[in-house]
This record gives sequence, C-alpha cells and structure tokens, in this order.
Amino acid sequence: MTADPAAIRSLARALHEQGDDVRAEADRLVALTEAAGWQGRAGEALLGRVREQGAALRRCAAHHDDAAAALERHAEAVEERLALLLAAARRAEELLDDARALPDLLPEVLPDGLPDLLPDVLRGVVA
Repeated sequence: MTADPAAIRSLARALHEQGDDVRAEADRLVALTEAAGWQGRAGEALLGRVREQGAALRRCAAHHDDAAAALERHAEAVEERLALLLAAARRAEELLDDARALPDLLPEVLPDGLPDLLPDVLRGVVA
C-alpha cells in the first residue's frame, strides 16, 4: 500500500462509486424483472431468484462501502504518521544544527582529556 493519502483516498472513492454502481444495477435488475409482468409459477420463481441476486449484489455493494471506509481510515492514519515523521525530521535537523555549533562551544567548557571519554560519534564533534 502506498504512503500517499491522496492516492489512498482516490482508491476509496473509486470503491465507493463501484458500490453505488453495483447497488444501482441490482435495483435496475429487480425493477426490470418486476416490470416484465411474468405470471404463474415460472414468473414467481424468476422474480424470487432475481430478488435474491439483487440482495446479493447489495451485500457486495456494502462490502465495497466497508472497504472504502477502511481505506479512508487508513489514509487518515498515514497522514498522521507522515505528520509525525515530518515533525521528527524537523526536530532532528534542529538538533543537528545545535550539534554543529558544539565544536565552537565545547573547547571552552570541557576539561582536557574529556573528548577521549566520549563515544566515537561525539568525539569527532569535539575534536
């Protein structure tokens, strides 16, 4: 799944529209069969079967709607995570900017020999 909320929402809209199309087709199918006016046992059997299929199509449409709603929730979650990542990246950049200023400040405040006690990642900053 993509991490693009707009693309996820577009897919959700497409699923919802497909659900609407399936639902409309179910209604049309039942209406056409009812309008045909077939009489007798064969007509009743056909109408009963078409109504069952219409109900199955409506359940299918409902599944499309459920999937669309799940995608909408996913898009919101992705958006929230992206915002958190952006905030973390900004904070990391601020910390890096602060760390870049350390070489100018640390020699004045650190006692001699302390850089040897620092982890490798900081040793280069103070050296």
